[in-house]
Amino acid sequence: MLYTYNIYNRLYNYYKITTKEKFKYPFHEKKLMVETIQRIGRVGSGEVYQAFGSLDGQIERFKDVGISPPYLASPEQVAEIRVAGVSQDFSRTSMLPIATKGAPTILLKDSFLMNPTWARIIVRYHNDREYLSLPNDFYQSAEATAKSEVGKQPEDRSAIILPFEGYYKSLNSEMDETRFILGAQTDNYFGYFGLRTIPFFNLVVDSKDSIVNYLGFQSPPGGSGLYCVNRDLYYHSGAFGVLKDEFASV
Repeated sequence: MLYTYNIYNRLYNYYKITTKEKFKYPFHEKKLMVETIQRIGRVGSGEVYQAFGSLDGQIERFKDVGISPPYLASPEQVAEIRVAGVSQDFSRTSMLPIATKGAPTILLKDSFLMNPTWARIIVRYHNDREYLSLPNDFYQSAEATAKSEVGKQPEDRSAIILPFEGYYKSLNSEMDETRFILGAQTDNYFGYFGLRTIPFFNLVVDSKDSIVNYLGFQSPPGGSGLYCVNRDLYYHSGAFGVLKDEFASV
């Protein structure tokens, strides 16, 4: 498992100290509306909810209805929601990009940001238009995990090193990175919306630390772009969550 207790605990203590001054002040002055949530339909695995608000507020609302960690839908689940005709809205997702200067971006399916404590931390940073920065050995740990999974099918990996650099890349349905992101829904999504490619906006940084963020998934009318660069988790925006059938109301 990528996030062992030791590294998680050390990072928590690191941020408890280094963000002490930042935590003294209100950080939601840019939020525009109160968090809201509603049930909007269902897919094969369960009931679909849509929450609006900052990331920490969305996680709290998903918890309220019984959705389990990582609370936010994965890109694969968002694709399923759209193909099922439930909604075509933009969604924040549970996928985590991590980058450092002079190295390729790594995508992780298992984002540690998707819990109340870390969500509050990154919201504070985004509120100041900053990325969340971690020690460099975090990137190295993610890199080791991604390299250990190279022999697996893209859909079955928990981490992948992107084989390209630069801010922008067009992804087609045959690429490993596309199939890692959209999983079993890749062919369905491209076929349903008649897509040849979708745009990917990479996380490019100048810091030698580990810079982490979230992956946003634009609506099909907006081009279905995948965004690693947005610093807007403080903002009133949307995300899907799926309440699995074993926890859903009848």
